[in-house]
This record gives sequence, structure tokens and C-alpha cells, in this order.
Amino acid sequence: GETVRITLNNMLPQDSTCGIGGGSANTPHCFNGTNLHSHGLWVNPSGNGDNVLVSIRPGVEFQYEYNIPADHPAGTFWYHPHLHGSTALQVSSGMSGALIIRGDRMPTPTETGDIDRLLKQPDGSDIAERVLVLQQIQYACTDSNGSITYDCQPGQVGGIESYDQFGPGSWPASGRFTSINGQVLGQLAPAVAGSVERWRMTHAGVRDTINFEIRRKTGTAALRTLTAADTDRWIDQNCGKDAIPYGVVAQDGLTMAQVQMRQQAVLQPGYRVDALVVLPQAGDYCLVDAAAPAAASVNQIAPSRRLLGIVTAVEGNAVNGEIGTYLQDWLISAAERTMAPDVAGEVIDDLKNDMRLSSFVPHPDIEPGEVTGEQQLVFNIDVKQPGGTFFEIDDQPYDANRIDRTLPLNGVDEWTLR
Repeated sequence: GETVRITLNNMLPQDSTCGIGGGSANTPHCFNGTNLHSHGLWVNPSGNGDNVLVSIRPGVEFQYEYNIPADHPAGTFWYHPHLHGSTALQVSSGMSGALIIRGDRMPTPTETGDIDRLLKQPDGSDIAERVLVLQQIQYACTDSNGSITYDCQPGQVGGIESYDQFGPGSWPASGRFTSINGQVLGQLAPAVAGSVERWRMTHAGVRDTINFEIRRKTGTAALRTLTAADTDRWIDQNCGKDAIPYGVVAQDGLTMAQVQMRQQAVLQPGYRVDALVVLPQAGDYCLVDAAAPAAASVNQIAPSRRLLGIVTAVEGNAVNGEIGTYLQDWLISAAERTMAPDVAGEVIDDLKNDMRLSSFVPHPDIEPGEVTGEQQLVFNIDVKQPGGTFFEIDDQPYDANRIDRTLPLNGVDEWTLR
């Protein structure tokens, strides 16, 4: 329900590649021009709203205005530049952050509400929350021949000057680590064992898939000298064999139909995951980016595991049983405390039935009888093809003048994309 105004003042040096007319989105240019994209928000995409076609050149100031609808879903979103021609370069330089919409709508017998109303402590305060912005800063240096190297020597400062250092496979091969809130291999703020926390994870990188796991730290090895090449062995020796399960309650800002207990959440660039996390015992825990199968990775290769950071749980109410059952009991108790009498029974019954969240989803489910058509699409990127023809749909190069499908207005299609 709020109106948000943000003034972006581009104080970067002038850039001769920022030509009049914007330039081609497929040709890198205007690295010092920028703009602002409120990724995922339901706001106006034109004028000075969430307009990714605005180009704010060096020396220019521009004010954005976002009118957040009163019924906007509460959830985790993010912001970053989206200037065509330099988007990935700027995002991989760290120009991004979390953008959180909070809501306090109570569900009613006819309308869904915000899950924020449910996630409360016994005293009525919000549960503990962590915002985890996962970034992959693509910095590199140059060697004596002027070639790109990821082995920055003492006295050198890594930078991002072109897309030459963005090739497929470059991230895992470079020996760099994914950072959390700007820290590499950082120590997160402590948690309390047995307490329920809301972790808001945002993949603010541009290339590598992140498979997020939490493992009990069993070894005593220090992090100070850990290299990427040694990480897989270090995790084997110092982090438990079994990942700690957690309850995923939202993806990409939208509350899900039920809590899904997972030991691993897969985040591609731009994805967000909200999870209810319980660290069962006091001690240290490893946050791990597990190796993804090649077919599930943006890079189409299977990278080795990486450590993301460490979080310590201090003494609290230890959990000795199954975390999923513990979390379900906690949610039922929270519903008994927080929900209005006319919806409490329905919410509690849902939580007892596979931890369903029917009273908090922003949209009703689409019923099978509503589906009027199906579409199958196969996407492919063939980098051997010139210019804009490298992007293929159903084995045909992209062509803005060709229309492959004509669909009825107000129909409901189920699309399968590969």
C-alpha cells in the first residue's frame, strides 16, 4: 500500500559507448550507464516505474516511483540494474540487494492473508529473520601479457572490465567463492538452538547454480587458509554427512501451497527461497553450496562443492526428534495464538494436513477443468550461430517477425518448457 520513491544518481565516469538510442541488447555496451529494476514487484513497468528501458547515463539523476498495491503479496524480492547491454556485468559487480515486502493481512473466510501474520513468537513479535544475498563477483586480474587471470597477485586489485571473463565454466574454474551479504567464508550472526528462523535467500549472481545445504560442523579445521581446490575435501572432513532439513515456505516471493521439507534448495540466478530453519543442537553449522548435476546447472558442468559460511547455534531448546514434526507442531501452536477465530480452525487443519498453507497463498490453484490448451516449447542457445540467431525456439532461430502460436484470449494454457 505504500508509495516508494528512489533517486538514482549516476556518478560514474562518462562512457563513450553510451550512444543515443540505447544500442543492441545483444552487444555489450554502456558499462557506466545504469538503471534500477525491482525484480518481482507487481508495479507499473512504464514511465518512471519499474522501467528497464530507462538508461541513466553518467552524470544523470533519475527518480523512480513504485506504487505498491494494497494486495501485493508479502515476500522476498530483489533489486538490480537491468540496462540491456551491461546487466550481467553490473550485477556481477555487486550492484544488487534484497527488497522485502511485509504484510499484516489476516486471512478471512473469503480472502487469503499474509504468512507474516502466522510467523510470530509467543510474545507477538516476528520470528528471527536472516536475509542472505548470495553473490558471485566475477572479478579477475591481468597477467604480464595482458591476459585475464584469476590468480591475482599481491598488490593487484581484481576488477570486471568486460564479458571476456564470463565464459561458461569460468566461475567454478576460477577458484572464487560465493559471498553471503558481501562476506566470503563469513561467520553469520549466532542462532539459538531449537528456535525457528525465517531465512530469505536471494541468488544475486549471474552464472552458477547454487544448491543450498546446512550441515552440522564436526571438525575443527580453521577457514583462514581454505582454498577452493581444497573445499570439497574440507567439507568431507569437517561437515556432517547428512544435510539438516528445513521447511521451504515461499519461492520467488510467493508463499507456496504447503511447507516443503528439503535438505537442499536449488537456486538459479534471480531465484529466491524463503525457508523456516531450525538448528537442532548447539554448535557450528556449515552452509554449503553442493555440487549440482550438469543438467541442473546453468553452466552445464558439475562444479565441486563450495563452502559459503558458518553459523553458530547457542544453547536453547534442543530438538532430538524429526525437524519436520517439530516445525509442524510449532506452526500449529503459532496458528492457535495468532489466527482470528473465524479462520483458526481451517488454518490449523491445513497445517495438520501436510503443513498446507491454503490461507496464505496469493492465488487460488488452477483447477484441471480450467485448462483449455497445452503448449510444448524447447529452448536452445547455439553460440555458434551469428548475432541474434543464436537463441532458438523449437529448433528455429528467434525472429521477431514470425508468430508461431496464436492463442485464444482469456484461455488457460499449460506450458511445458525445456
